[in-house]
Order: sequence, then C-alpha cells, then structure tokens
Amino acid sequence: MAKNALPNELNKQIDYKNKLQSDIEAKERELSESKKSLSQSEQDLENVRKQLDKVNEDLAQSSEELKKKERILAERMTQNQTYLNLLHQSELEGSAEDVIYAIRQSSEGKKDMTPADWKQLYKAIDELYPTFKDQLLKELGTFTDQQMQVCYLMRIGLSKTQIQNMTNLSRVTIWRWVKKFDWIQQIDLAGMSFR
Repeated sequence: MAKNALPNELNKQIDYKNKLQSDIEAKERELSESKKSLSQSEQDLENVRKQLDKVNEDLAQSSEELKKKERILAERMTQNQTYLNLLHQSELEGSAEDVIYAIRQSSEGKKDMTPADWKQLYKAIDELYPTFKDQLLKELGTFTDQQMQVCYLMRIGLSKTQIQNMTNLSRVTIWRWVKKFDWIQQIDLAGMSFR
C-alpha cells in the first residue's frame, strides 16, 4: 500500500502543480490584458487632455478676438454718437429759423403743441437769441411753463390771437400776460429774418 500511496501522492502533486501553473498563466494573461487596457486608457486620457488643451487654446483665442471686437464696436459706437451729435447740431443750427417759421405758419390756425414742439422752439430761439432766457430770468425771476411759452411766442412776434391758438389759454390771460411782458416786444427784432 505504501508503494501505491507514493505515486498517487506524486500524481496529486503534479496535478496540483499543473493547476497552479495554469492559474498563474491565467492571472498573467489577465494582468497583461489589464496593462493593455490601462495603457489604452492612459492613451485615451492623454488624447482627451490634448483635445481639452486645444479647446482651451481656441477659447482663449476666441475670447481675445471677442475683446478686440468689443473694443472696436465701443469705439465705433462712440464715434457714431459723436457724428450723430454733430449732425444733429448742424441740422438744428441750420434749421432754427425754419422751426420758428413753421411755428409762425401753424399759429394761423389752432395747433396743439407737443412737449417736443416746445422744446424745439425753445432751442431754436435760444440759438438765435442766446441771451433771451437770461433776460426772462432777470425780468421775471420765476415763471410757469405757460408763461414761458407765451414769452417765447411773443419773442418771435406772434399776435395775441396767434399765441392763443398755440397755447389754448384764455383770451383774458393772453391779453394780461402780453401787457405784463410787453418789454419783450421792445427787444430789437432786426436780427431775425423770416420767409
């Protein structure tokens, strides 16, 4: 029995060794596959990093270009505003007499003046007669918007009826204020030319 036990034990050990050898080879294959997979993952990660760096570089470049375009746009907007202001100023300077002429023409009938119309009239008269507003303040101290309207209309030589057409004030009020502000009619109108 002892003779058979030894070869059996030896066969068991050989089988065990072969099984271990097979397990080691399987583990080595797994390790090799894992290394390949890790290497591929590292390569993929490196590719992603490169792409991300490229995207960041493109983004930085686009950001710089955008800032340049914003600066150029801001400069052009400022430039355009300056041009518009100059154009508007030259149009107003050239049309101050036209504005007054249009107001005089429309005073022949009833006209509801808008705040923009009054503003345009004040500006035109202030351009033609730069000291007129100061004279008003000196003579009257304080005055209402309606009194200012009457004074400016008197300054361009409108009659009481025309002033009433433009302001919708009562005839009595117009008559009283024209009498009160008669000094305006004494101002030299020689510098004003109407068509």
